[in-house]
Amino acid sequence: MRYDDKTMKHYQRGFSLPGIIASFRNSFRGFRVLLWNEYNLYIQIGFACIAVIFGFLFHISHLEWAIQLTVIGLVVFSELVNTAIEK
Repeated sequence: MRYDDKTMKHYQRGFSLPGIIASFRNSFRGFRVLLWNEYNLYIQIGFACIAVIFGFLFHISHLEWAIQLTVIGLVVFSELVNTAIEK
C-alpha cells in the first residue's frame, strides 16, 4: 500500500458518472446550506439578477457578458470564502 492510499479517500480511477453526479449533488447541497445561513447572499443574487436584466435590456456584447458573469461568480465565491473564514 502506498502512502497516499492511507491518507486519501478511495475514489475510482478514471471517469465515473456516479462519482460526477455525487460531486454535483454535494456542491448543490453546500450552496443550499449557504443560502439558508447567509442572508447577504440573497442581496448579492438579487443585484446579480438586476445586472443580468440590464444586460438583456442594453444588448451587451459577448465579451461584456463574459465579464459580467465572471464578476458575479467572483462575488458569490468571495462570499463563500468569507463565510468559511468567519465560521
